[in-house]
Amino acid sequence: MEKAIYHNKYYIYFVLLVIFGFFNLSAIKLLVLQDFTVLFTMFFQLAAIILIVLKHEYVQLSIKSWAIFPLAKSVLILLSYFMFFISDASQKVDLLKLIYYGSTFLVTIVIFYFSDRYISLKKEDDLV
Repeated sequence: MEKAIYHNKYYIYFVLLVIFGFFNLSAIKLLVLQDFTVLFTMFFQLAAIILIVLKHEYVQLSIKSWAIFPLAKSVLILLSYFMFFISDASQKVDLLKLIYYGSTFLVTIVIFYFSDRYISLKKEDDLV
């Protein structure tokens, strides 16, 4: 079995902070709005957190599969805002949501890109 080696601890702390933040937002949405559809994304968030802490060999895959959800959501919403701007209906665009989804897009792109650079795998026999 292989173990994950983290080459940049600040990147891992950043990823954990972002995933915990999204997990907390999902938990609030679950408790306050009683929206049970967030359980699916909470499962991926919890699995990614557990695999990061355990330094499991599938940590890269879990980070990338987690990042797909907020990335796809932010891309679709940014495209819809872009279409509002093109169609001259810019008064329907909420600026705070635009900033939130734009920053979500940038953060998830950074997490997705640097997961290959800062995480590598080594066999447990080579770790000693």
